[in-house]
Amino acid sequence: MTLSALSSRDATLVFRSLLTSLSSPGEKVPMPKHLCETMPSRALPLLALTDIETTFCAPDDPDLEAEVAELTGSRVVSVADANFVLCSTPPPHELVLHVGRGTPLHPELGCRLIVCTESHEGDVAMRLTGPGTRPNANLSVSASADEFIAARNIAVANPPSGIDCWLISSSGVVVGLPRTTRVEKR
Repeated sequence: MTLSALSSRDATLVFRSLLTSLSSPGEKVPMPKHLCETMPSRALPLLALTDIETTFCAPDDPDLEAEVAELTGSRVVSVADANFVLCSTPPPHELVLHVGRGTPLHPELGCRLIVCTESHEGDVAMRLTGPGTRPNANLSVSASADEFIAARNIAVANPPSGIDCWLISSSGVVVGLPRTTRVEKR
């Protein structure tokens, strides 16, 4: 895998896609096409958001982890201590419950979890509610992501503590699930 550092402009474009996805939970937001054509879309959030002042890990992708650390200067730490965690597949229940959630006084310390999916189409229908969601907002996930969603719901059960999540497809489409969004099976 060959990654490259993002220019200021490209980092801003990725940041805007990620921010838009969190402000409109459940909406499918494309990341910059020219970047998704040259490197794996799952790496883009880390390349855009991490630096020497942040920590991250990619527990199931050590090659990507090493490249991102070298390019951004960000430190690789354990799942429990990471500001950003990248999972190449929907993570198991235990991992989701192990990431940092912040505290009531410092909710900003909650982890940002990046989860890779093949697509945003699946056989399990979810209904989204909460701030920023459009009426009747829905999300379809695969059966393997269903366990992740259940664990995520536990991790965000005590606001303002919790985790923010991005589901990123291999084609570079991102769906944001901020900690304030409720996700339930339909």
